[in-house]
Amino acid sequence: MVEFAGAEVNPRAEQALRLVRAGFLQAVSVGFLPLKSHQEEAPGGRSITVFDAVELLEVSLVPVPSNPQALALLRALAPTDSTSSKIQPTAREYSMTSETETRAPEGAGDREAADAAAEEAALTGAVRREVEALRGSLLAEMQAGAGPRDRRVSDLEARLGEAEARLADARESLRLQRAGPILPRDGAGSGNEAFRGIFLSDPGEVRARLAQLRSGEAATRAIDSSLFTGGGKLAAETADRFVDYLIEQQVALSRVQVRRMNSPEGHTDELTVTSRRLRRGSEGTAPTPADAVGVRRRGLSTVEVIWAEDVTLTFLEDNIEQQDAEQAIAGLLAKAFGNDVNDLAWNGAEAETGDPFRSINDGWIALAEADATVNDLDLEDVAHGIDTDSTARDVLALLMRQQPVRFRGRTDQAIFVPVAFAERYAEETASRQTALGDRVLVGGFPELRYFGIPVIPEPHLAGATGNRIMMTPAGNLFFGIQRQMTVDGQWQPRRRVVEYTMTARTDYQYATGEAIVLADNLPAHLA
Repeated sequence: MVEFAGAEVNPRAEQALRLVRAGFLQAVSVGFLPLKSHQEEAPGGRSITVFDAVELLEVSLVPVPSNPQALALLRALAPTDSTSSKIQPTAREYSMTSETETRAPEGAGDREAADAAAEEAALTGAVRREVEALRGSLLAEMQAGAGPRDRRVSDLEARLGEAEARLADARESLRLQRAGPILPRDGAGSGNEAFRGIFLSDPGEVRARLAQLRSGEAATRAIDSSLFTGGGKLAAETADRFVDYLIEQQVALSRVQVRRMNSPEGHTDELTVTSRRLRRGSEGTAPTPADAVGVRRRGLSTVEVIWAEDVTLTFLEDNIEQQDAEQAIAGLLAKAFGNDVNDLAWNGAEAETGDPFRSINDGWIALAEADATVNDLDLEDVAHGIDTDSTARDVLALLMRQQPVRFRGRTDQAIFVPVAFAERYAEETASRQTALGDRVLVGGFPELRYFGIPVIPEPHLAGATGNRIMMTPAGNLFFGIQRQMTVDGQWQPRRRVVEYTMTARTDYQYATGEAIVLADNLPAHLA
């Protein structure tokens, strides 16, 4: 039975119940993870998947389900009481969660973030649940022994591609809706408010002196350091906006959990819950104390990093006339700074003392190499059967089998691979006469999937890490950055550039090593 809260507890729940009884809401959108399934033959000889056991994630009332034909089928059946069937989850949801996900919002910025997340969940929830269900179905097919070329798998991949495209469109529409029109405010230029005064002390004076330089006026005043910010700490809101710029174009950082820290030290929490702790209640008998819940904590300890970037007069001239020079400078610095931070996430290794870049901090691979709980996969081990005739698909299948079953149902699974390996897999996939093959042929790398899991080419898996592959839920990886960031600008007259120096504190970590599969020694023909 689907139960509704009373009007005194939740008036909106009472309103929803009246809509159900009046016949206006006749469908539900169900999110679940398949646990056990089998194949049955439907009329016409078509094979269908029947889920014998699922892990229920949520149930939502909707006016039109993702499959509108379900309503037509409902009307063709005898009327039933829509609240007569009891919906029960058959298994608990295994989750890894960070402290930032579970604690209550504290500041205005946190409340705004929570409101934005709630708005996104409300507007994209139905298609997101469809994506999760399709990924779960693909996982069930794989566990049942289906191959990538099977028709059922191809059909599910095609539907997943369409659903992911709709989800991307919905999120982009929401982003544009939030952004709204950017209009000049208080006589200021458009799009420049977040970074006003951060890089240029007087944009109007910079514009005037650049114009004089172009015109060759005799009384031209020199460009000097007084026109540029002399140094200082970014406000929290400005630092947050800069971090947004920093991560949005980076392959890994845009997918993992970003911890914005107020102090140099932080941690990730993994909440572990042992299953089957439920017991029959007995009057007068106290239950056995539960020891099933525990917290394993991994530390984030940020280290200071310094970034210097030269901004030329030509760059300033190109942007100052449109009155968005400071935003353009922020974008330039964030992209370059973010590229190195993303690089360090994979290649950082403090033990490499001879390399001033890699020795800054340990990245995810260095941390995983030192962790006995990580699932290591040596592809040179003959027992795994990977040789010169093996395909990229063979490697991915082996990678999937190495991950513990309890993590495979995570809908944020990701496989980070070197670009060369992605190219080999794309060539294999594009040659298949399937919907996924067609999408890869047209769309390239962004369409790469293995049983619905994104296969992500990471350009920074190169050099020392160029023969590595990592499979893990993206939410298991953490990037920590402290909000206390500084910027300093100095005019260098001999080189005719403005030298900006930024400092920040960053660190990398993951929640649990057990969720990571780290493959090493890719065959030369795949790397």
